[in-house]
Amino acid sequence: MKKLMSRILASLLVAGAISVAASWFINMPSKEMLGTWVAPDYGQVMRITRLRAEVYRTTAVSCFREYAFPAHLGLVKLIAGASIERRNDMLELSVDGVLEPIRHTRSEFPSECAEPDHIDQRRKPATKRSPLQAPTI
Repeated sequence: MKKLMSRILASLLVAGAISVAASWFINMPSKEMLGTWVAPDYGQVMRITRLRAEVYRTTAVSCFREYAFPAHLGLVKLIAGASIERRNDMLELSVDGVLEPIRHTRSEFPSECAEPDHIDQRRKPATKRSPLQAPTI
């Protein structure tokens, strides 16, 4: 009886792993979607690989990674209510509840985004103060 249960459990795990792999393969970004895409009007840079997508926020003086997520287009639609589609020479990011999609054009990855510790110079990091020090107003 224990062997039968072990075999059933193993079969279910294997079937689950195959289902996840098949789902990932089916919902993977197409070859035409891979690469770096920029939406300058929104200050957004999107870098898409087969397994991961990263979204960067850019300003006149900074670039930082805003978020990253698995490049599983079905999962993105299900969890975030967003879809990413290639139309002509553009990549469109559509979000549920937003009228117009954010349109991206293909570009090189900005050099300021490649520096992992690059921060907005206008944002000063909070300095620690002594608990005995009076707050400044």
